[in-house]
Amino acid sequence: MSEPDTKIYVHGEWWEPDQGHYPVLDPATEQVVGAAPEAGSAQVEAAAAAARAAFDDWSAAPPAHRAEILDRIALLLARQASELVPLVQAETGSTMRVATTMQVPVAVERFERYARLAGASTDLPLPPQAVAATAMSRGGLVGAVARRAPMGVVACITHPEPGTA
Repeated sequence: MSEPDTKIYVHGEWWEPDQGHYPVLDPATEQVVGAAPEAGSAQVEAAAAAARAAFDDWSAAPPAHRAEILDRIALLLARQASELVPLVQAETGSTMRVATTMQVPVAVERFERYARLAGASTDLPLPPQAVAATAMSRGGLVGAVARRAPMGVVACITHPEPGTA
């Protein structure tokens, strides 16, 4: 199991997973359809640190650049759909029709949407609201603007169900 797709990709390098691999089962047939790498806590910390190191550059990148990268991901997913559909179908246990019409195309559509949103304004005007008068304020109509901003990095840890690995 030394192929790159069974390793962990962190900060531009492929790493052997500290915890080895666990089987990926097709829930419809319970047949093993692959192996997933299982990182150790140090590898999770390294991945989070690498993501944090990239965060400032990514969040400061011009929206058009971020949109271009997200569009490229959507294009690559669309080009690889015929190879991805059987993998998604086996991993999720869905029907081929669901994998073909919903799962892979939805991933493509999401990245396309993310690309469009990358160029959208980060300022969202909120509808004016009437505020009652108080001892501290005359009250009246109040408006506000919400500003979307990148918040940081999240490390998500998943594990197969107990007894399946």
